Order: sequence, then C-alpha cells, then structure tokens
Amino acid sequence: MDILALKSLPRHPWKNGGGVSTGIAGEPPGASYDACLWRIDLSFIERAGPFSDLAGLDRILTILAPGLSLTVDGATSTIAPFSPFAFSGDCVTTCALSDEARPPLHAFNVLTRRGEAKARVDIHPGSATVQPGSLATLLYVARGGFNVVEGKGRPTRLDSDHAALVRAGGEALAFEPFRPWSVAISVVVDGV
Repeated sequence: MDILALKSLPRHPWKNGGGVSTGIAGEPPGASYDACLWRIDLSFIERAGPFSDLAGLDRILTILAPGLSLTVDGATSTIAPFSPFAFSGDCVTTCALSDEARPPLHAFNVLTRRGEAKARVDIHPGSATVQPGSLATLLYVARGGFNVVEGKGRPTRLDSDHAALVRAGGEALAFEPFRPWSVAISVVVDGV
C-alpha cells in the first residue's frame, strides 16, 4: 500500500488548458490523457467553461462541495456533492458555477480507457471494507481522517487530502474514521 499526500504530488494543466489538476495515480504512471489506461486526479474548477475533450475515456466526477452544474451533450444536471456522476469523455461538456460555489471547487475525477478498463466509485462516511480491483484500488480521504489497513497489515492513519493506493495483486482495504464528519472516496479499477 502506497500512501500519497496530495500536497506533494505534481499539478498539471488540463488538456484544454482551462485549469489545473493534481495527478493522484494512473497507469502507466505519469501518462497523458491520451495514453492512460486509467487515471485519478483532483481538479480545481475556478470558473464556468468547457471540459476537455477526452475521447475514448469514460469519466466519473465527484465534487466535494456544492455549486456545480454540467451540460453534457445539451442535457444539464446539477451535481450534488459526494454523488459520483458518470459520463463519456466523448461528449461535449461544459460546466457552470452557481452563486453558492466557492472557487476553486474541488472535483475528484476517475478516467478509464473504454473497452480496456472500468471503475467503480463509492462514497464512505463511515467504516467499510473495499475488495481489491484487478488493476488498482485507491482510497482518498476527502474530509476528516481514517485508519486504513491492507489485508492483515498494521493500521495507517490518513488525514484529509491523503490517499492509499494498492496496485494489482493487493489485498482488501478496511478503514474506519478517527475524526467526526469524515468522508472517504474509494475507487476500484478493473480490466474489461
């Protein structure tokens, strides 16, 4: 299990140059949007505008605070915080920020190469166990803090804006909050 502190990870520009993201994990490591099998980022949305064209990728976006709506191929949806929203990177997508938004709005993004990988994103306000994906499993602490154990190992404390990554061949992740109002996001990535 690798422990990742987001403040120490590199930021990179969006494909369309409209903002920046912190790259949390991906395969192959450091791969561009066009070359990745899967990728997990934390994006910082400062203003309304177009999303990048990510043809060939499926997207799951989870915002961490209120105030975002997405228009995907002409259909507009108001996105609730901590509610994963799936859509195709092939779609023409724009975003708008409401009056309640406090930019930068943090958006947790999961990208998978269609036909080669798939992901499941779940929200955890309490204790849980996540079975490992065939490609990777990631637990991101969005708020508060969690004690995390891989398999029968020793517990590791993860504070907000930290993640635990288990690559292929890893064991299940069990976790429980040690602070009130804690929320974690799990991502299980499997091959197709």
